[in-house]
Amino acid sequence: MFMDEVETPNLTIDLDDELQKQEVELKLTLGQLLLINEFLSKHIQPKGFLMIEFSYDLFKRLNTAIESVQVEEENKETFVGTGDF
Repeated sequence: MFMDEVETPNLTIDLDDELQKQEVELKLTLGQLLLINEFLSKHIQPKGFLMIEFSYDLFKRLNTAIESVQVEEENKETFVGTGDF
C-alpha cells in the first residue's frame, strides 16, 4: 500500500441492488486478466448464497474471457496456408 492510500476496512456491496448488477465494458490485457483471476481465486472467501452465486458468476465470466483469447490465438496458429491453390 502506498503512503497516500487510505485503507478501506470493509468493502460492502449490496448484491441485491440492481445498480450493482449493471454490466460494464472494460478492456484488459490477457496478463491483467490472468493476474486478477489468480488473485481472486486465492483470496476470495464467499459466505452465504448470494456471495457464492456472485463469485461463481464472476469466475465464469473471467474464464470465458480468458478462453476466448486463447481460442483466438489457437485459430490464428491453425490457419496456415500452404500456397497450393
